[in-house]
This record gives sequence, C-alpha cells and structure tokens, in this order.
Amino acid sequence: MDGELPLPPGLPPLTRPERLLWWQGAVAMVVAVLLLVIANLAVAAAFLIQQVGLAGLGGLVNDQERLTAALASFPLLAVGQVANLTVFIVIAVMAPIAARVPHRSALGLGGAPPSAFLLAALGILGLGPLADRVVTELKPLLPEQSSLEMIEQAIHGQPLWLLVPFLAVMPAVGEELLCRGVLQRSIRSPAVALTVSAVCFAALHMDPLHMAGVLPLGFYLAWLGHRTGSVWVPVGAHFTNNLAATLGIVFTTDAPADTAELPLWAVPVGLLVTAACAAGLHWRLRQVAPTPRAPETLA
Repeated sequence: MDGELPLPPGLPPLTRPERLLWWQGAVAMVVAVLLLVIANLAVAAAFLIQQVGLAGLGGLVNDQERLTAALASFPLLAVGQVANLTVFIVIAVMAPIAARVPHRSALGLGGAPPSAFLLAALGILGLGPLADRVVTELKPLLPEQSSLEMIEQAIHGQPLWLLVPFLAVMPAVGEELLCRGVLQRSIRSPAVALTVSAVCFAALHMDPLHMAGVLPLGFYLAWLGHRTGSVWVPVGAHFTNNLAATLGIVFTTDAPADTAELPLWAVPVGLLVTAACAAGLHWRLRQVAPTPRAPETLA
C-alpha cells in the first residue's frame, strides 16, 4: 500500500503517532522554560544597558527601587512579550517535528463549533472575580511589589490599541500552544494532564501573587482544551480574559480603591456563570458527531 514501509508478512503497518509522548512533552516544557529565562534576562540586560550604560549597570542592579522603576517600562514589556511568543512558537513548531508527529494532532489545531468559543469566553469571564479575590486576599501576605503592579505601571498612559496585541493576543497564543498543546496533549491520563497543564501554566507567570490568581483560570483552560480537543478554544478564552483584565486596568487606574475592587458576592455569581457555560459547552459538544480520521502513515 502506498505510503507504508515494507514489513515482513503478518506485521501491521507502521503509523505515525498522533501525539507526543509524555517525556517528549516534559522535555519540550523544560527547554521552553530555559529559553524563556535566557530570553527575558537578555532583553532586560540589553534594555538596562541602553538606559544607563554598561558602567552604570552595577549601581542600578544594587538599587532595588531604581531597578524596579526601570523595569516597569512598556517598551521592555512589549519586547519581552515578543521574545516570549517567539520561544513558544519555536517549541510548538520544533517539538512535533523532532517527535515526527503531525502538528495538527500534536497541538490540537482542529476547530470547534462557534458556540464552544462563545461559551468558553463567557465562562472564563465568570472566573474573573475569583481570581481578583485571590489576589486581594494574598496581597497583604506578599508586601513586595508584584509583577501585576509592575505591569500596571508599565502600561499606564498607553493607548488601548497598542496594549491589546502585547497583553491579550501574544500571551494567549503562545502560552496555550505550549501548555494546552505541547504539554497537555502529550499526557494520556486526563486528570494528570489537566493538573500538570494548569500548574505549569501558573508557574510560567513566575510571581507568586500572579501564579495564585491565574491558577483557577489554568484549570478551566485545561478543561476546555481537553473537552473540545482544540487548542483554539482555550486560546480564545485566554484572549478574552486578558482583554478584560487589560480593560479593567486601563479604566480603573485612577479610580478609588474601594470602587475598583469587585464585591464579594461577585465571586459566587461568577462561579455560577462559569458552571452554566461549562455545562452548556459540554451539552453542545455531545450534539456534534465526531468525524473519524484515518491515521497517517510514515512516508
């Protein structure tokens, strides 16, 4: 048969695997983290040298207050996001090639019904009050300036059209390709895959306060990827969450603290919205008959 390797009689034809093996996904994740650290350190060092010169770099590093103020810069944030996206895309492209797995099945590049995207986006908005409450409650325990505060300082005064690509689009595409595509789909056990994917997604945000805030979102995004089989659904939901957060920062920066904080009752209401959207998405996908797909053979 065309496309199959010649094998001794009685043996089944060799077929190309549909997904990465778990250890391949783990290696890809470790390499991605190392590249992210290197890229961000290089970008930050280049930016600081450009600001104060090589001679003044030592004094700036030793002055924590000046260093924090220098790092809270939109140009640095923008270049850092481009560097992150580049790393994510390189890993997403190269990992399936190295494992000889089709990109479509390895990353979950298939589509989903339009209603799935809508319900996923509404569902993640329902988790917003919970994420905000987690950050609010933990903030007194972590008095040091968090990455969230640095982001707020960096984007202050910037036009919304400039913020959306760097804060909403790039993180959504890159982080989902890595966490929900390369990593999650390489693990066969759904429970393990969802947990590992969510925890690693939170860990990518580095800052403890930021990690705690996004962990519930990570579990929801992981469930979306598992239930729909498409990485684009969590990408859309992730983008919606980041867009809402960006709008919230832009339009509440100058608002009094007591008006900017969401009321406590918003948490259970939001969770009900998320649960309703998840149930609706689950029901909708049960109505969609899956299309059988023949395995690809090795050339």
